[in-house]
Amino acid sequence: MATVVISEEGHSLTLPTEELARYFRLGIALHDGAEMSKSKLLGVPIPLDSETAAALSALIASLDPVQAEADVLSQVDAIDGLVGTALGLTPDEITFIQTDMRDDPFLSRVRPRYPFFTPSQRGRRTALESGARYG
Repeated sequence: MATVVISEEGHSLTLPTEELARYFRLGIALHDGAEMSKSKLLGVPIPLDSETAAALSALIASLDPVQAEADVLSQVDAIDGLVGTALGLTPDEITFIQTDMRDDPFLSRVRPRYPFFTPSQRGRRTALESGARYG
């Protein structure tokens, strides 16, 4: 018998073998930070064998959010350097702008508009498109 603790409140799940518990920990790691109901918890897909478990473990290790954020920030810094130089800015001016964008209460909330991003419609009645307005 093996016990897997699944919450900070001490909720746990008892499984028949340590190997199954290890596989379950891998499966539940994909939902880290998400709120889980009993039915979702019972439906967590777990690896069927050690080969699949090793592949899932490697995938989870490669998806480290801290490392991903660091990679994005390094790419943004490289782009800032290229664009700033093209605009004729000195390295000190580029650093000043980066600091201002990070520390200013208003500017720190500015986010780029990625191609996959759809902004929320505020102050607009989205259900009344032009075809529906005039009957």
